[in-house]
Amino acid sequence: MCGFIGFFDPKGLDKNESLFLLDKLSKKIIHRGPNSYGKWIDANSGIAFAHRRLAVLDISNNGNQPMVSNSNRFIIVFNGEIYNHISLREKLRREYGYKDWRGNSDTETLLASFEFYGIEKTLNICRGMFSFCLWDLKRKILILCRDRFGEKPLYYGWNNGTFIFGSELKAIKQHPKFVNKIRRESIDDQLRLKYIPSPYSIYENIYKLKPGNLIKVSLENPYKEIENINYWDFKDNIYKSKLNEIDLADEEILSMLEEKLFEVIKLQMISDVNIGSFLSGGIDSSLITALMQSSSNKPIKTFSIGFEEDSYNEAAKAKEISSYLGTDHTEMYLNSNDALKIIPEIPYIYDEPFSDASQIPTIALCKLAKQKVTVALSGDGGDELFAGYSRYLLVDKLLDKSNFIPIKLKKFASKILSLINNSIWDQSLDLLNINDGSYKINKLISFLNKNTFDEMYYSLLNNWSTINNLVFGIDKKNKRNLLNQYSFLDNYVQKMMAIDSTGYLIDDIMVKVDRASMSTSLETRAPFLDHELTNLVWRFPFKKKIKQGNTKWILKEILKRYLPEKIIIKKKKGFTLPISNWLKNDLKDWAESQLNITRLKNEGYLNPYIINKVWEEHKKGNNCYQYDLWNVLMFQSWLENN
Repeated sequence: MCGFIGFFDPKGLDKNESLFLLDKLSKKIIHRGPNSYGKWIDANSGIAFAHRRLAVLDISNNGNQPMVSNSNRFIIVFNGEIYNHISLREKLRREYGYKDWRGNSDTETLLASFEFYGIEKTLNICRGMFSFCLWDLKRKILILCRDRFGEKPLYYGWNNGTFIFGSELKAIKQHPKFVNKIRRESIDDQLRLKYIPSPYSIYENIYKLKPGNLIKVSLENPYKEIENINYWDFKDNIYKSKLNEIDLADEEILSMLEEKLFEVIKLQMISDVNIGSFLSGGIDSSLITALMQSSSNKPIKTFSIGFEEDSYNEAAKAKEISSYLGTDHTEMYLNSNDALKIIPEIPYIYDEPFSDASQIPTIALCKLAKQKVTVALSGDGGDELFAGYSRYLLVDKLLDKSNFIPIKLKKFASKILSLINNSIWDQSLDLLNINDGSYKINKLISFLNKNTFDEMYYSLLNNWSTINNLVFGIDKKNKRNLLNQYSFLDNYVQKMMAIDSTGYLIDDIMVKVDRASMSTSLETRAPFLDHELTNLVWRFPFKKKIKQGNTKWILKEILKRYLPEKIIIKKKKGFTLPISNWLKNDLKDWAESQLNITRLKNEGYLNPYIINKVWEEHKKGNNCYQYDLWNVLMFQSWLENN
């Protein structure tokens, strides 16, 4: 795992100035690659880039970058892993007799494949996570590319005649041509969704390359519209998968999936450094860990985070699973004081306003794991692939039924629910071991008030969903019409899973984990995002994912082969924090300083009166606005450090 930064000025570069600038920019991403540093420049062509390496495969100097292909046509800076690179080498030997290898790195394998198969064909046969910059010295074309599920980041954009690109915004911002004009629509997106959706960033004219895409910028005609190629399309792939649905007996499908998972995990366990697993106590991470341990002849290292508040604590279950599987387990407990120490780091780690509150335990977990390993596997992607989110179950249970209920009756029911005090909801649902009860009831109330699927879907994901004029200086948001994209899918839950896989998963989950892990020079891998695995799972009937009100049915059935059912059925609390309570107590002074009405007025981005009203209601317990407020707090904290 690595990081890179570069710039392209068609008018040419001053070599000495550019080499100095590369040093300056790349120091901002040294956490992504502390093991080696390399840079390359073609001053006449106006191209320069630098690479910071975290050595995982072939830790010798033969894996250092920038790396030039054997023919001297291509030079690359690469971030990521190609898990099947050994089989690609065998394919090149078998088909072309190629054996001129200098080392054992996947970067070298990628360059050789480009020479023989071309770029797009190579990308289609690669299994991995990656972003890279490739300079074609023959055609004088710059190519930027990102993996299928956006596991690795890549920002780019024209600023004052210079094309700047890199793994993180903190490096791009150091370029003297960079313009830091804030895109106000991105603020609105982040306050509502917790993240800024691709292809946008917080800044005007700086974009995130969309997953499964590559772009080309030519020296011959640099200022024309950037050529974009979608080499892998999620919707097209699941459409083909559904055309070839596999409806076999349960045992046959379970064995088919288990075999594929074993294959993927064995590929992703290839490493020349210490490797471990995140173990949250949930189904996804437990199954990944169980299969890893089955593939290892020694105890694998596992890591989990717990909370002092019992109702949020998953560490005990994770420890029980570890004990049964025989892993080498390490755990850590977080409290509000630990959160206060991490909060100042968040703006620097994430570069943009980002407010998935589980970023705090994720950062802590990565720091914990880095003490013993350099690579950790996670269960990310399992919820989107196997229908794991509670909102899927809500829609599965209520949506079809609610279609037969008159809208007036649904709105009446939501009004009755809203009359009950939030504290009563919290106390009563806490008895059922349900965290954030009033917040979830408020989501249900909002859900019942909506008329269309798109409105219902966004009511479950959005904060500030009923508030207009929250951000100054933007036009009214256009309504999103997502349903029609996946009209070939059988039901609303599958549509939600597909939409989440191309939005929430990429711009929230992957961002959260990548920035948190790389901030401490830890590589994370997500077996559930192997594209061959995802294509296979989308071929399975939906009834194998949610069965009789049981989410992730197929994963749980496989997990029963490795863990006792009494452990599996214990309810997962989720990787959440007691934010509501913290904001009213230990984090209150910090929150007050960020939400100061005078400060908000002076900054001129957010409506201070709306936010002040919500903050006062939350403190008094009249309503539960913990995540709405957390989104604002993370924007304010970012703005303070911008």
